[in-house]
Amino acid sequence: MSNGVGGWIDSSGPVSFDDLRKQWGYTQSSVPMNQYYRGGSHVPGTVLPNSSGQYSSIPSSGQIGMNQFRNHKIARIIRKDHQGPTNDNNRETYSLSHQALYLDLTGWSTSQNVSVNFQQRVDNSGNFIRMYLYGPVNGSGSSTPFNGGYAIRGQSDIESSYGGTQWVEFNENQSNNTYSVKGGYYYMFRSRDDRAKSSGIYCGGENQGGGAGTASGGRNFITVHDAGPCCGDNNTGGNADFAAEVYITGWS
Repeated sequence: MSNGVGGWIDSSGPVSFDDLRKQWGYTQSSVPMNQYYRGGSHVPGTVLPNSSGQYSSIPSSGQIGMNQFRNHKIARIIRKDHQGPTNDNNRETYSLSHQALYLDLTGWSTSQNVSVNFQQRVDNSGNFIRMYLYGPVNGSGSSTPFNGGYAIRGQSDIESSYGGTQWVEFNENQSNNTYSVKGGYYYMFRSRDDRAKSSGIYCGGENQGGGAGTASGGRNFITVHDAGPCCGDNNTGGNADFAAEVYITGWS
């Protein structure tokens, strides 16, 4: 599935191939038009799991035109200085200063509120585990910039302060919850192991190091590694310490 971000293509004015590349996350200059069919190499066939744009105007075969790509609002989960999955080799360079795993809501304007839904999938930890989203602004829109971040397999636990404002806290005692998050920004995923005060966070397809294995699921499947940020025993599938899927369910 593509990991494109919406908000690049306006509802009016000219549309270029460069707009399509940015919309769907590719930097290659030679992607042919027939690879932009809905459900094909770059454009998701459905609105889930990691997008909320309506793709009905984009055909799955036959004639295809530039105007069919307008106004799709898409969320994506990205990692600054990403090290997998391999289909990320052609991704855009992000305007982010700090390494981390992020939820990209820049397809929406800062005047919009996006509904972000977390659904628990696995809970095997003996510790109290949580996952978070931190943003570079607070609820009133005032700047609360990030002052640090974490590499893949690095310390994402909130025991380390990287700045920002907490927008989401989803814990292992919750099965499903939806949060209203301001559009227009990149939100940093963080984690918490209350006992060890050390943890890591991964999206599907990322290497957690050592015996921990490759995080399960698609990009919207978020896994927390407890008792340290990486490595150790199997932390995949039903053996994960704590995992949830993230969806966009609407906006206002």
